[in-house]
Amino acid sequence: MLKKLLALSLLMVGFVVQAQTYKLAITDLEGMEELEREFGQFKKVLEAKTGDTIKFFPVPSRTAGVEAMKSKKVDFV
Repeated sequence: MLKKLLALSLLMVGFVVQAQTYKLAITDLEGMEELEREFGQFKKVLEAKTGDTIKFFPVPSRTAGVEAMKSKKVDFV
């Protein structure tokens, strides 16, 4: 009985998903105000659907976005 309970507990731990924070690099926009204006609604919907937190990271170019990803400053470009 104890083994079954332990096995069930371990199985249920696999189904628990913690909310995460993802950093998203956005290119070709100047400043956080413009970024929020252009992508704010997208961010709200994505956070609501996934339960995760999205943070924007403005970068001046795609190359800068790739460099930010390589240095682990962002998760997505």
